[in-house]
Amino acid sequence: MSLFNEYQNKNFTFLTRYIIGAIDGNFDAQMTPEKIKELLVGAEKLTYEDISEELSNQKDTLEENAVLFCPDDNGNLLPICNNPLPIRTTRAERAWLYYYLQKPEAKLFLDDETINILNKALSHNAMDYPLNDNTFVIKEISTEKEKHYSSYNILCFRTFLKAIHEKRYIITDNKALNGTIYKDKKLIPFRFEYSRQTHNMCVSVYDPTEERSIKLNLLKVENTRLGEAVEHYEEYEKKYLDFLTIKYEPVPLTIKISDHYNGFDRTTYTFANFKRESFRDDDGNIIMNVYYRKFQSKAIIDKLLFLGSAVTILGPQNIIDTYLNIIKETLKNYS
Repeated sequence: MSLFNEYQNKNFTFLTRYIIGAIDGNFDAQMTPEKIKELLVGAEKLTYEDISEELSNQKDTLEENAVLFCPDDNGNLLPICNNPLPIRTTRAERAWLYYYLQKPEAKLFLDDETINILNKALSHNAMDYPLNDNTFVIKEISTEKEKHYSSYNILCFRTFLKAIHEKRYIITDNKALNGTIYKDKKLIPFRFEYSRQTHNMCVSVYDPTEERSIKLNLLKVENTRLGEAVEHYEEYEKKYLDFLTIKYEPVPLTIKISDHYNGFDRTTYTFANFKRESFRDDDGNIIMNVYYRKFQSKAIIDKLLFLGSAVTILGPQNIIDTYLNIIKETLKNYS
């Protein structure tokens, strides 16, 4: 909620010591609101990495660490202070929270009891909230309809989550994008991936039979149940991570982009999920290099066919050959 937060550069070390000092009865630590504001909006600019290191006690000196947590005998980080601290939210923050609690995906992360408690706490003056579906519309760059999760989808999500935490197999039926239905697939789930653009939840799994990573759409899985504990879990985890870090093809896709029909904007959007770089050559043409992995070759061809005359493929030759063969085969239908 930094958008509505006046204090964008918090000194976490100072805040932690101030709170602990106040709780311990050290009245010298208690300061006036004006003094606190002066310290919070000071010249120090903390980066995300600085804040992360402070919170996890990874700074070089003790004075720089926030010391919010201490490790127990098992290495788990536990909070030093168990005292409840009141949090005062702004009207805008309460509005955002109330608005998103009405969304179906809230049930993926919160149980019904928690949602009811929050709704009850927020709804007493809900009429004051400026955000609702009638007056506030979120525009997405997507033609897909928003996903709605059924009680079964939520049960599947929690089953996958339990398997991840307990390092167990998951057994499920899945329908692939090409329509193929896979029955009783025995998979090892590792993490969830949530798309804000389409409100879609996927789970990233490793298939030990095919030795590759697969992304399952939570709305496409059926008959999901827990399997036994995974033996040699660390070995499979390494294989999973190695698969995700497959190197790019040695020669990137190089295309020349036409200035007609918003060619650059269309191409940039089409390859938005790929690593890329653009520049102008000596003749003033816009050139784009797109870096891709071997398993993404088909997706690259599909995107080039979609762009049509907006781009000219300069390389590599295997992409050019595949592209031309598809065009030639298509032309045969009209000869």
